[in-house]
Amino acid sequence: MSTPVLRDMLDALAGKGRTVMVNVREVTFMDSTGLNLLIRSKQHAEQDGWSLRVAREVSPQVARLFELTAISEYLLSE
Repeated sequence: MSTPVLRDMLDALAGKGRTVMVNVREVTFMDSTGLNLLIRSKQHAEQDGWSLRVAREVSPQVARLFELTAISEYLLSE
């Protein structure tokens, strides 16, 4: 899935009181564009009264990116 497609999906699902769970378990490549989208979407969710969570089970490639950027604690759901 490309970043623009995910952005459109998140925009469509966003809404006050909602929780949106993003599953990236099968994502084998993510660059700064995808990471930036997840971070900004989570920030907007917090500001707009909804919740964005990324499922804890991620591919090894995404796990490595999250570790390198120290973003795991912020993005991954509890």
